[in-house]
Parts: sequence; C-alpha cells; structure tokens
Amino acid sequence: MIYPKKNSIFERFFQLFVTYQLKKQFYRIHLHIEGLPKDKKILLIANHSSWWDGLVTFYLNNAVLKTDLYAMMSEQGMKDFPFF
Repeated sequence: MIYPKKNSIFERFFQLFVTYQLKKQFYRIHLHIEGLPKDKKILLIANHSSWWDGLVTFYLNNAVLKTDLYAMMSEQGMKDFPFF
C-alpha cells in the first residue's frame, strides 16, 4: 500500500497551474454550498467524466473549503504518477 506524502511546494505550484488552466478554459465556475458544517469531515464525489473533476475540486478546496484534502487513486496510478 502506498501512503500519500504532501509537498507544500508542489501544492503551491500546482495551485498556480490549476488556477491558470481554469481561467484559460472556463468563463465561470459556480458553486452552491448550503449549510456546510465547518467542524465536520467532507466527502466529495465526482463522476470523473473528465480530468477537470480533480482540478476543479483541488481549486475549490484551496479557494473555498480550505480542508485537508486527499483524493483516492489506484495503486497503479500512484506508481505511474507519484507527483500526485
């Protein structure tokens, strides 16, 4: 089993990259949050119809939710793309 190791330098760089890509590709992103408890854990589920799901989730977490976000990934994916 591979356990995640966060890298704050990579996260800052990735946030800049994701912000640039979203602003370049999308006119606007709408988010509707109703009654989001601040002291509870959050489970975000996307249908993953495109690679934008993960980028939008990463962006929204840093811009709005500000939680300690982790994403599920297959073990093979972790081996192939260890920078994630």
